[in-house]
Amino acid sequence: MAMAKELILSLTVRKEGNRYWAWCPELDVSSEGKTTEDARDNLREAVQCHIETMIEQGDMELLLEKLGLTRGELDKDVVIPRVLSGSFEVPLSVS
Repeated sequence: MAMAKELILSLTVRKEGNRYWAWCPELDVSSEGKTTEDARDNLREAVQCHIETMIEQGDMELLLEKLGLTRGELDKDVVIPRVLSGSFEVPLSVS
């Protein structure tokens, strides 16, 4: 049974033209939206899909490496990578 964790990641948002781009540097995942909130919400969804896909494909060790984490740190309820600026939360289900 998978345990839900809270994963806190870095977030960068910038405006280009009339759109906002959000980027998670730990995973190099980005998204966009009409507002900063849209960009942030879209990024949260993209990051969640990215993480779920990595776990499903058996890339947990690579995911942990990208995040700068160890398996032992997954025992915590809230998981925060070592480098952090702005942040947002995404659920992390690990077994």
